[in-house]
Amino acid sequence: MKKTIFILIISTCYIGCKVDDYYRHFDADNISEKKIQIETVLLDSIILDSVNTSHVGFVSIQQDSIFFIDQILCKVFSFGYNGEAFSEHLGIGRGPGEFTHDYIETYCKLPNGDHLFIGSSFDVHLFNQNWERLKRLTMDWQSSVRDVHPVNPSPEEHFMLYTMEYTKFIVRPTSNNEVILPIFSQHQYFNPWTKRYYKEGRIMALLDLESGKVTKIFGRRSPEYLNFEFVGHHSFFSFDIDSNDNIYIAHEIDSLIYVYDNDHNPLYTFGFSGKNMDTGYQEFANFSMEHLMKLYNEDRPARGWYNEIEYFEDHDILFRSYKKGAHSQNDGLQIYQNNVLIGDINVPKDFTVKGYIEPYFYSGAFIDVQIGEIKLYRFELPSVIN
Repeated sequence: MKKTIFILIISTCYIGCKVDDYYRHFDADNISEKKIQIETVLLDSIILDSVNTSHVGFVSIQQDSIFFIDQILCKVFSFGYNGEAFSEHLGIGRGPGEFTHDYIETYCKLPNGDHLFIGSSFDVHLFNQNWERLKRLTMDWQSSVRDVHPVNPSPEEHFMLYTMEYTKFIVRPTSNNEVILPIFSQHQYFNPWTKRYYKEGRIMALLDLESGKVTKIFGRRSPEYLNFEFVGHHSFFSFDIDSNDNIYIAHEIDSLIYVYDNDHNPLYTFGFSGKNMDTGYQEFANFSMEHLMKLYNEDRPARGWYNEIEYFEDHDILFRSYKKGAHSQNDGLQIYQNNVLIGDINVPKDFTVKGYIEPYFYSGAFIDVQIGEIKLYRFELPSVIN
């Protein structure tokens, strides 16, 4: 009997420790404050000069240039701040200034000015500031067997449980020649259909750009997900990073923004709910990929959720875009300065903020394939930027 009681105590302690470890990731002071100064912004639109592109891609805003990353042609088209075409780089081939794979999933510019691209097959490509290839890497997840302990996998030890999160494939560089990228699990016994997944699944990986090794997996999904049985079609997040490697994370169904230090210790939270959001999230009715895809393709676009965040350290401004839902003709954009909400405005559907070229903040690309047009919006915030 004593032995049984001892085992029960140990088991209870283990479970309690696991629960405490989860909630520790969200145990921080909420410093939310609201002082509305901005009721609307004047959106100007620019059309990028016509170039020979597939029109499948995204924009990246640099200090004085707009890059259009063509994902299919594997080219980078450079434009001036008014949309005038300047140059094009890369393309598919074996030359020193070409891309050796056939698709670009994501891109970021590194602090030293080099260019990082990641493809669809764990392939990583580095080019210098002159667009000359520096190296090619294949991500090393440091595991030779994918199904280690298949029935009871360890979400913190078995890196090969995870793959890259392509739905919202944001990559951010740290100050240590590493990048942070989003991950999720498709494992048979550890995936968005399991309750355990929402508590124990990691959401980020740290990739060493020197070795190509995934050296760490970390981060957790918001406790808001525990209020539902299964909402895997909303289990995404957005994040950004500052020069001190502090990480800002926004989960799709949580009104708070969580801030962590470079060891992923919680620092504080802030944030307010968006306006007029339809948050009637539909849960899984049955555990099938077909049903999940139906919810993703049909129900997800009809609901309101927090989309992307972008932090501009020089002005201490953070933008969070959000979806309102099918009932609304607009989406929303929140503007925080020094963690204080100073604006919550209506913006066009699918509007996100991608970068800053003085004096304008620029949106993501609005691509019209039928007429071959790539449009961006831009706006100024003279009342809060000196």
